[in-house]
Amino acid sequence: MDETLRALRPALEGAELELTGMWTRPPLERSPGSSALFAAAREHGRGLGLELEERSASGGSDGNLVGHLCPVLDGLGAEGAGAHADDEHVLVDSLEVRAELLAHLLAEPGL
Repeated sequence: MDETLRALRPALEGAELELTGMWTRPPLERSPGSSALFAAAREHGRGLGLELEERSASGGSDGNLVGHLCPVLDGLGAEGAGAHADDEHVLVDSLEVRAELLAHLLAEPGL
């Protein structure tokens, strides 16, 4: 991606293009460890009445910083909407079941 961005050239005569900055987070890529972790989360989630889905999302998280070191699942927190916006909110009723899911994952042998 970096090479592609740095290879961009202005299309209009006389225009200039200046790119600055650096990447601050590596991609959070699926790994065998994260796939196994998700499979365990899905199984425990079903036992709690949750139907978890694996998804890809844009943006970054702290998980991006350690994903190359250990298995990472992002998005296991409370349910809600409006992330980082004025209408951001958490569904309080989701806190207990999400904490229980996390407790099951932390107790999972071998993960």
